[in-house]
Amino acid sequence: ITESTKRHRILKKLVTRNLSLPEMNYDETLNLITKLLAEPDLTTENRTWAIAKQAELRLEQGFTNEAIDRLLVDIQRLRLSGITEYPELYFLLGRGYYDLGELVKAREHLEQAQQALPADDNLRGFSLYLLGRIAQRQVEYEEAFAFYNTVINDFINEKPYLPSLMGRTEIYAHMELYSESIKDANTLVTIL
Repeated sequence: ITESTKRHRILKKLVTRNLSLPEMNYDETLNLITKLLAEPDLTTENRTWAIAKQAELRLEQGFTNEAIDRLLVDIQRLRLSGITEYPELYFLLGRGYYDLGELVKAREHLEQAQQALPADDNLRGFSLYLLGRIAQRQVEYEEAFAFYNTVINDFINEKPYLPSLMGRTEIYAHMELYSESIKDANTLVTIL
């Protein structure tokens, strides 16, 4: 193992630890990610990971425009270096656009993420949930129902399960299927 590989591992561990802290220091964590990204011999996998963590951090802190701008630049750099697979970055871009209310762009990037994410990837569940929210906001209830239903059936123990159950409850109510809506609402209350 080379010295730079050791340094990369240490920086990744520090970033991961910082991100898990209840009182995370945003500037310190962002500086660690920036140091990692400045490494000239960083592997593609580690570079993509660091870009994703940087975007996640900015999105979580409410710096959505900054996260999107940086992601667009980083994705272009990855493309120019011949790297074409980065579904997590498309997911984060879609999430950022969703947060800004730019639903067309959000849907486009979330669908790109869907095409490349493995079937059991947790991000697929989050992506489907956001696609359901977008469809619901655009009054495309059948499509929203399909997205939510997929999450409910395929991601039972994952974070997007409960919000998708809530979404499906709302869709049932919009479709005037009140007994199904009440059943989902009861399930939601029981779980909570």
